[in-house]
Amino acid sequence: MIARTKILVNAHPMANVNTGISRYLRSLYRALEEHYGDRLEIGYFDGKRVSKVMPSGPQDLTQWSKILSLFWKLPTYPALMARLLFHANQEFHFRRVVGEFDLYHESAFFPFVAPKNVTTVFTVTDLSLIRFPEHHPRERVAYSRAFFRRRCKNVSRFLTISSFIQNEMAVYLGIPKENTTVTHLGYDPTVFYPRAGAEINDCLKRFRVQEKYFLFVGAGDPRKNMAVIPEALAHSGLNIHLVVAGWKGWVETTFWEKGYFLGYVDDIDLARLYSGALALVFPSRYEGFGLPVLEAMACGCPVVTTREASMPEVAGDAAAYMKDPDDVEGLGLILKELAEIPEKRQQYITKGLKRATCFSWRHTAELTFKAFEIALDAKKEDPRSCQISKGHRPINKSLRVVVGSQFMNVEMGGAEKYIHEICSRLENDYQMSLDYISGDAFGTVAISSPTLKFMSSGFTHAWRREIAAVLQKIRPDVVYVHHTVPCVSDVLLRAANDLNIPSVLMYHSDVTGPEYTKRVLGVLYHQLVARRSLELCERLLVPSRTFAEGSPYLAGVRKDIIVAPPGVEPVMAGGQRNKELSYLLFVGKPQLKSKGLDLLEKAFGNIRARWPNMELVVIGHTGKGSRKLAEEGVRHLGYVSSRRELADWYASAAVTIMPSTMPSESFGMVIAEALLAGSPVVGPNRGGIPELIEDGLNGYLYPHGDVSGLSHAIERAIIHQDVLRSYILEKRKQYQERYNWDRTAEIVAETLESAVQRNSQR
Repeated sequence: MIARTKILVNAHPMANVNTGISRYLRSLYRALEEHYGDRLEIGYFDGKRVSKVMPSGPQDLTQWSKILSLFWKLPTYPALMARLLFHANQEFHFRRVVGEFDLYHESAFFPFVAPKNVTTVFTVTDLSLIRFPEHHPRERVAYSRAFFRRRCKNVSRFLTISSFIQNEMAVYLGIPKENTTVTHLGYDPTVFYPRAGAEINDCLKRFRVQEKYFLFVGAGDPRKNMAVIPEALAHSGLNIHLVVAGWKGWVETTFWEKGYFLGYVDDIDLARLYSGALALVFPSRYEGFGLPVLEAMACGCPVVTTREASMPEVAGDAAAYMKDPDDVEGLGLILKELAEIPEKRQQYITKGLKRATCFSWRHTAELTFKAFEIALDAKKEDPRSCQISKGHRPINKSLRVVVGSQFMNVEMGGAEKYIHEICSRLENDYQMSLDYISGDAFGTVAISSPTLKFMSSGFTHAWRREIAAVLQKIRPDVVYVHHTVPCVSDVLLRAANDLNIPSVLMYHSDVTGPEYTKRVLGVLYHQLVARRSLELCERLLVPSRTFAEGSPYLAGVRKDIIVAPPGVEPVMAGGQRNKELSYLLFVGKPQLKSKGLDLLEKAFGNIRARWPNMELVVIGHTGKGSRKLAEEGVRHLGYVSSRRELADWYASAAVTIMPSTMPSESFGMVIAEALLAGSPVVGPNRGGIPELIEDGLNGYLYPHGDVSGLSHAIERAIIHQDVLRSYILEKRKQYQERYNWDRTAEIVAETLESAVQRNSQR
């Protein structure tokens, strides 16, 4: 008799309402039990104990909803503490039972820590907590940042529910595709099929829903983008209700007042609602799979969705696609067409029914079972198989590194993004052990540090003593300091020097600004503080060579300067150009004077005099102090969260302009992104920007701060945009190789290692 493989699955999500992960686990393990029951022995861990029986959901949905609503109302820190205590309690019980099993399967936020003899397989449903943290409660983001990346190191094999997520894992986590298996989701054909008219009518009467309605299915998550639907219906002029099925989650309640909210409904009624709807409207910005899309197609319901994330992978040619998630007018026209042209609606029904047959839970189970076997075999062959490797040159010794910066919150700006991307790769690809020293308050650090070793929300005289105590306790091989703003970086370099610990300084920018007071303060800071800091570091990194050569503060530095430029996300190369549009593009924070939007406003007046139909599109978060330009032809889009959508804006722009008024920009991320997307560019002739712009080939440079020069550069770029674009597309591969996070991480890793070696030779 063949011994059965013992699998422990974290089934706690199954004890909740059948949404998302719960539906995935319940359907997958039913299929595994049915088709592989003779080869598997499955244990369902519910958070306290293990059972051979799949847990059932809550009996009282009203009580369940009240508890969740109460949790979402908690302030950030109490909510975070409650979540951490809850997780710690579950992990305590988990460790008592997991040792009896061969394999542990997780599909929630991150895996528990299993013993080395137990193989861990982790299903990653999406990376929204990394990609779109602004769309999640703050306590959930902090919780994920503290654990997710570290726990991924213990995983033998990853499962993803779409190829889209597999690609994202390679880009954002550095997990090679050969370490992952794509297991598309399925649907239950005994539940989700076109229902008869009488059955539909009975359901609508019970819910008091009118005969004609559009349907939205999903939780109240801001990335679902539900608020665009009522606007589109109003624009269409249709007097048709929007019916919403799902629990509210943490979304603003104003949306639910614009739709007929049913709350959570069971699968049978959900299939009836799909079958009776004019269409499922699913304008999501980001999905790991998009199960409502598949279920709706299986029930003969037309689907309207976006081309974002995984939606095209699921719907294929069977859906009506919005131009972009914010296309209210386009969505209104699609809904009007489906409501008034039965033939058009029938075409989508026919295509959807055919497309749905490509997915099944049995196929999901087959792929999952094979992945389990691969993970178990790899564990037998190499007990270190859980380590993630991308084939980089191995570092002789697993370095222990202390990373320091005044700020590490990835939402703040370019330097913080740089820290996040590079340090993630140092941890994952080079197996370095990283600890972090930051001036951020707790919960804002973007890196998966084991503990936040040092915290302060403001400068104190005790910083140097406190930081020295931390370094003495950790005893790192090297200190990796990011110079973003004064304070932590300077103090950390001095403390490291006192303890004879080598340091590497990433000099992101001169601490100055276009305003007179900032320039004066910048000079004083560099004369009194920063000059000494630059002398103390073992190695000095900069974002670009031209910035280093032009900076007055680096001119007297007598040491080798190493260029380690930022990378650009590969998604930028996939931007789709709309040749019918005619606009100039500005991307940045409009409220910052240093970004130069005021300068661009003056130049745009000159451009409109020659090209009256030319628009200026402004993309960027309009925070406190923002001033929207009143100039005719200016369109403010605000913050665009979807990187794919942003790539389309870049690709379709006649010219992308970075009118920075900083005395010396160190790099120019907007320029790099625009070039990868295929857009001609214009920028000032100072700092790091001339390193990106080849004047007359991929764009034009203009004299720093000169309105007339900026106007002339934009005019030339508009006239020659086709020639410039052709050159840019020819060099796209070079841009991808040059501005690549993996390449930069390799430079940083080698620099850290060389600093340690040089220090040891003294």
